Amino acid sequence: MVADLLVAAALPLTPEVAVNLFTAVATDTGSFRYSNATPKAFRLAAHLVELGADPAAIAGELYESRDLAGLRRLGELLGRIAVNPAGTVAWLVLDREALADPDLPGGEDFVTYPRSLRGVKVALLFREFEGEVKVSLRAKGEVDVARIAARFGGGGHPNAAGCVVPGGLDAVKARLLQAVEEALAAG
Repeated sequence: MVADLLVAAALPLTPEVAVNLFTAVATDTGSFRYSNATPKAFRLAAHLVELGADPAAIAGELYESRDLAGLRRLGELLGRIAVNPAGTVAWLVLDREALADPDLPGGEDFVTYPRSLRGVKVALLFREFEGEVKVSLRAKGEVDVARIAARFGGGGHPNAAGCVVPGGLDAVKARLLQAVEEALAAG
């Protein structure tokens, strides 16, 4: 982690650097909700607060500064979330038209929405581009999504991974969903 390098090198951490590092820690840990929200992450966050990071101000910038058009568009997109019959896999598709929409909320981690559904073990976000689909995968600890992503030339961590798969949206989506179902069945 960048913060570890800065601390190990005994470089001065200014309040501005502390804000940026706290923002990185907060977003990487899903606001301290994911499995990487370890005691070390909390100690680092506390140290960064002591150096000038303001958690309330950072959270306000990250999560409470939407514009109305973007929020309305987000609502429309959330209506596209699909779930498998067992309720264990959920996904959202952002086709080229959606990605070109100027009201698409920027910086949004869209895969967190299907991941947030009760009972979902794996969530996917499919983003369609010309000739390829970018896929983000998230898990809640029961499936190693990095292994799934690796099958398609990607990588990541057990609970957060991604890949870029050549091909059309429907074909790529079918292949990834099948791979996820196989991983779930294998336990």
